[in-house]
Amino acid sequence: MILGFYFKIFIINNLGISYLGTYSLGISFISILMIFVTLGYGNSLIFFLPKYLSNNNYSRLHKYLQKTLKINITIIIITTGFVLSFPSFISNQLLRTSEIEPYLIYFIILFILESFITIFINILIGFQKTHKTIIIKNFICNPFRILSCILLINYNLGFHGFLIAEILSAFLAITLFSKIIYGALKKINIQNIFSKNNLSLNNEEKAYTKNILLKTIFNSITLHLVKILIIFYTDLKSLGTYTILISITSFIAIIHDSVWAIIKPIISQLKEEKKIDAIFEYFQVITRYNFIISLPIIGSIFLSKNFILNYLGINNATVEFVLLLLIMMEVIKCAKGPVFIVLEMMGFHKEIRNIVSIKLLLTLIFFPTLIPQYGLVGIGLAEILSTTFSIIISSIILNNKTSIHIFHSRYLIHFSISIISFIIMIMFKNYNNHDETIFFLGLDILSVFIFLILPNLLFIRKKDLKFIQSYFSSV
Repeated sequence: MILGFYFKIFIINNLGISYLGTYSLGISFISILMIFVTLGYGNSLIFFLPKYLSNNNYSRLHKYLQKTLKINITIIIITTGFVLSFPSFISNQLLRTSEIEPYLIYFIILFILESFITIFINILIGFQKTHKTIIIKNFICNPFRILSCILLINYNLGFHGFLIAEILSAFLAITLFSKIIYGALKKINIQNIFSKNNLSLNNEEKAYTKNILLKTIFNSITLHLVKILIIFYTDLKSLGTYTILISITSFIAIIHDSVWAIIKPIISQLKEEKKIDAIFEYFQVITRYNFIISLPIIGSIFLSKNFILNYLGINNATVEFVLLLLIMMEVIKCAKGPVFIVLEMMGFHKEIRNIVSIKLLLTLIFFPTLIPQYGLVGIGLAEILSTTFSIIISSIILNNKTSIHIFHSRYLIHFSISIISFIIMIMFKNYNNHDETIFFLGLDILSVFIFLILPNLLFIRKKDLKFIQSYFSSV
């Protein structure tokens, strides 16, 4: 993650922030295309694989994998043909950015590769091999991508070299994922994924997949519509600035994104085994300690925000305020717990579909209203408003359906301690006002651990630590 952040700085310094905006727009475009490549079957793998593995129903597992891959292959052929046949329409009319047209072929290749990578990752998560996906993506393919890109840019290939490095990294990921998946399938006696299977999809598979497809459509459109709206109302430079700010705050999501990915197949398996009390315990304990562990990242980014923005050369009052809004948004997402994950993995697919459709509606209301009036600040306000409303709605639905919630005494104690400690930390920072140097930045980060972590450690129970240990032993 840190390597990726400095890599973005390298790209800005060597290619310019506008190329980062072009890349962001291209990725948004292929991400929207990828919504439809498996018609919901790919994203449903995380739910059905643990379910079928827990009751040894390997024939249904085989059929579901087979159906997913066949749909993926069919749709990428149709989509690729359309985009390559009408590149001018795609770039000028649909994306409203002519600068992206020379690079569409690269983005289409990435689209094809990423469609398979997404399926492979979901398969591995379903087999509870999340740690292998993290190792391959973050510690093998990402450094390979960065090193390849630096070499190609230094050979004067410019933005073409940047995109070629992305493609090479995707090829490497597919190769490594394929080898692991082949071994996992071989253990359950599935030698050939395309061997004949006379089973047909059942009603549960069809209903769940349909609603997950709609959820993915609404969710992805909401996610990437923001970038398109920024282009529509502002320019590529603003999109590049916003992309950098999102990169900064995404450090906060490192922990909870990893934890939520691990917990998905566990929740699905516990639901199949009808262990609802265990799901409740997982939810409350993981939410509490995920929040505590995330505090150092939250505090460090907050205290070093001026140093980071000065280093990037984009520090002004507007950018700083937007960064604060995005930090607050990530804190809210972190504090809520795995609400969406639990709803989805417990089979409440209709409710998830309705929640993301409401968030899309909120996006269509807040973003076009606030961006023209407030510019970059409007984006931050719209982000935090739409996110907060959707979290409140989803938490109420989860509580009504399962009685699962985050409001228990242990969590409220840690949350209250963290708020008070954060206020004291800010007062200490203001009292000891100093220059933004590496030395004093290190002191600020040390104060984060003193004020935010140590008070919370006093209230950690041995029972919870044993539970967390058993949680990670199942990974």
